[in-house]
Amino acid sequence: MSGNAIVRLARDTAILLGVLWVAFIALQWAGAAVPDRAIAQQLTASIEQGLYERSYPPNGVGGKHDAYTDCVVAGTGLGEESMSAWERGLLVPRISSCTNGGVEQIRALARGEDVEHHLYLRYWAGYTVLFRPALALGGMAAMNAVSLFALACALFAMWWVLSRRTSPLVAAALTLPLLGTSDVLVTPGGSAEHALSLATAFAGVALAAWASTRGLPALFLAAVAAGAVFNFFDLLNNPNLAWVLTAAAGPLCVAFRGGTPRRMALAALSGAAGWMIGFAAAFVQRWTTAALAAGPDAALKQVVENVAVRSGLADRPDDTVVRGLGQGTWANLAYYADMPLARVAAVAVVVAIIALLFVAARRSGARAIWMFATAALPAAVVPLWYEVMTNHSQIHSFFMYRAVPAAIGVVLAAAITALVVTRTAVEGQAPTRRAARDRTRASRRAARLGPAGEV
Repeated sequence: MSGNAIVRLARDTAILLGVLWVAFIALQWAGAAVPDRAIAQQLTASIEQGLYERSYPPNGVGGKHDAYTDCVVAGTGLGEESMSAWERGLLVPRISSCTNGGVEQIRALARGEDVEHHLYLRYWAGYTVLFRPALALGGMAAMNAVSLFALACALFAMWWVLSRRTSPLVAAALTLPLLGTSDVLVTPGGSAEHALSLATAFAGVALAAWASTRGLPALFLAAVAAGAVFNFFDLLNNPNLAWVLTAAAGPLCVAFRGGTPRRMALAALSGAAGWMIGFAAAFVQRWTTAALAAGPDAALKQVVENVAVRSGLADRPDDTVVRGLGQGTWANLAYYADMPLARVAAVAVVVAIIALLFVAARRSGARAIWMFATAALPAAVVPLWYEVMTNHSQIHSFFMYRAVPAAIGVVLAAAITALVVTRTAVEGQAPTRRAARDRTRASRRAARLGPAGEV
């Protein structure tokens, strides 16, 4: 890439992030405009139905729901009627969590009384644009329904785009380990914010896969957008899951377009770097917005404390984190191993990968191995995140473990890609219908132009 191209890409990235920043603020304002009292009245009914609780009930598939986070989400934006919607969108007031006083505060708000609140400055609250209207209409049940719809749509979009850009088999290999051996599919029933976060991750994968056929700059920008938008809707639930799947989409799609291992590696790096740049930039935007709205001291205090605790630079009062390299990764591997189908699935996947690589190497030699290695390269970001954010990864292993089957899916999809693409290359076939159509169109254009490039 030339110097001018890099400058253009940097300019486009800055413009994209600027547009997203404005959009994020506008969306939070829209969510804050929903009347608090309507939400409080519906939440009062949800309390009576037992849908508003701090506990972590079992989810029926070997894990547990994060009902605590759903309580936090339901109370985000509540607590300060005197603020304008604009102020609440920037400052994000929040009542106490669940049974730590949240129940009494919700009942007081439903009666039209004032309650104490604190400001939630360290994260975006993008979920409020969907969840606050849902809460005002139907309480926690409506919030769960919205998250279910979002998750279903995003899953379909991801599978559809991947199957078109690669093959249905690769799309299935990438997603089935995650869907079949984790609790992703049951999150809407009691972990609505997780479901929405996962939906955003899957939508970002679809965007990256779609952009991957339009060149590396387009893939990079799509990954930037995916990382930033994920941050906007997420509460640090599964960032490495979103990161690994988005980064994997590029090399898989490039391989099925006839790309070399070098081109695939560049696609993997573009997707991984773009996603992290967007994700990190969204945090900087949120903290800058908070500093401008609440003052730099208040914002800096929350940000520094949160980063120190999540990364392991500071201990929590009830700290049970094990210190040492590899502990974040080990905690999540151990949690995943206890899921009902995890061990059987892991053995089956390892056997399948060995068999696929054996056949691919017999047919195409080292090229197949290089293609597999570059397509599987994004899986490395999963343990990288676990170690950098070791406190958070260990404390919340009951949902952070989902990135493990996501990484397994990436490696399995890479093995299938190495076999299918190298086989079709040896046989002189196009690996996908889209690639075949592109080659046909190119041949027709060449025939029209003639050998000298003239009509």
